[in-house]
Amino acid sequence: MCKICKKCNKPLNQSIRIGGYKSCPKCSQINGYHVFYREEEFGTSDKRETRNNPDGIQSHCTACRGGGNAPKGVSCDDIMLWQNNLRV
Repeated sequence: MCKICKKCNKPLNQSIRIGGYKSCPKCSQINGYHVFYREEEFGTSDKRETRNNPDGIQSHCTACRGGGNAPKGVSCDDIMLWQNNLRV
């Protein structure tokens, strides 16, 4: 069964991209809410390039893929607040 974000009610196993930030499904499932990092924290691969992912960005952050410690993430409610403030 898919876990749902306790802040936005969207599935945690699906990444969300907002304004240069992307959620990591694994970090999000561990925390119970979407955890966002700058897109650079994910890395890219030519093999991941698709119509929906033209940049080839990886699904999980580098830390979850075994690349060390994750930087401090931004929570789902904070990223949504930032996005709403940008629209004002």
